[in-house]
Amino acid sequence: MAKNSKTMRFFLGSSSPRGFYSKFDSLYEPKDGWYCRILKGSPGCGKSNLIKKVAEAGVKNKTETQYIYCSSDPDSLDGVVLPELKTCVIDGTAPHSMDPIYPGAVEHIINLGEFWNPKLLRSSREKIIGSNNANVELHSKAKKYLASYGAINSDTTETEINKIDFGKIKSYAKKLSKKIFTETPAKESKEYLRFISAISPQGIIFYEDNLKRFENIYEIVDQHGIAGDLLLRIVRSDALNHGFDVITCFNPLSLNERLESLLFPELNTAVVISNLWHSISEKIETKKIYAKRFLYDGQESYYSDFNKKTESSLIAEAISVMKEAKEIHDELESFYIKAMDFEAIDKVTEKIISEIF
Repeated sequence: MAKNSKTMRFFLGSSSPRGFYSKFDSLYEPKDGWYCRILKGSPGCGKSNLIKKVAEAGVKNKTETQYIYCSSDPDSLDGVVLPELKTCVIDGTAPHSMDPIYPGAVEHIINLGEFWNPKLLRSSREKIIGSNNANVELHSKAKKYLASYGAINSDTTETEINKIDFGKIKSYAKKLSKKIFTETPAKESKEYLRFISAISPQGIIFYEDNLKRFENIYEIVDQHGIAGDLLLRIVRSDALNHGFDVITCFNPLSLNERLESLLFPELNTAVVISNLWHSISEKIETKKIYAKRFLYDGQESYYSDFNKKTESSLIAEAISVMKEAKEIHDELESFYIKAMDFEAIDKVTEKIISEIF
C-alpha cells in the first residue's frame, strides 16, 4: 500500500474476552446522507464475492475504499465502505446481524436467499444442522478461553495501572496533540469506529499495511497497551474537539474497550500502539514513544511469568478452536455453494455497482 493510498483494511468485529466484540452498529450515520445495502443470506451464498467486486469497482473509480474483513475467516469480506460516496455494502447476518432502522430511506435489504435451491438444501437438512451446531459450539468454546484470558489479564492490568503516573501521560498527550493539530478546521469532526487487528483462525492479525499511507506515525511501544490507551484517549478527545476526523481502532483483547490506534487521514498522521501481541515492523518508519516513561519514578513494568504464559496459552487455544470452527464452516458453505444460482447473483452485483458508480 503506497503513501496516500485510498485503500485501507479493517475489521468491524472480533472474538474477544467479552464475546463477539462488534462495531457494526456504528458503521454509518443515517442523518449524514449515508446509504447502506445489507446483504442477507447463508454461508457460501456469494456475499463475500459480491462485496469484493464492489470494492474493486471502488478502487477502479479511485474513491476511498475500506475493505472490511471477517475475523472468523480473514480471507472473506464482511463489507466494503466507500466514505467519499457515503455508501456501504455489508453482510448483515449473524454474528453481526443488521436490520434497517430507516428501511428504504437509508438502508436496503438484499436477500441472496432468493437465489438458492430450497429443495436441494432440504435434502442436506441433517448435515447442515449438524455442521451449523458444531460451528456454534466451537465458537462458544473459543469464547470461554478468551474469557479466561480476560480474567487473568484483569490482574495484569490492575498491577500495571497502579504504576502509571497519569500526570505524566496527560502532560505528554497535550504536547503530542499540539504537534498533530496545528490548526482548527472549520467543520464538525467525525469519528469512525474500527478494528485494525483481530483474533482469527490465522492468529492475531494486524493490518500494518494501513500505516504505509501515512507520513507521520507515532508508535507507542507498550506491551500491555494500558498507558498507551490512556494517552490515545486524550489525543482522541483533542482531535474531536478541534474538528478533525478520526478513525478510532479498539483493542479486541481488552475487557473495557481500550484503544489501539488513532488514524487521521486528512492530517497524514497515525498514532498506534505496538504491544505484546503485534509490533510494527522496522520497514515502517515511526517516531517511538516508550510507555515506560509514564511510570512513576523508580517503577518498572512487570509481567508475571504465570500470567504471561497463561494468557499466551489461552489465546493460542482460542485460535486453535477457531481454526476448527473455520473448517466446519467451510463444510457448511459447501452445501450452499452447490445450491446457489451464481449467475443471478452476478446480475445483482452488476446492478449494485451501476447504482453506486
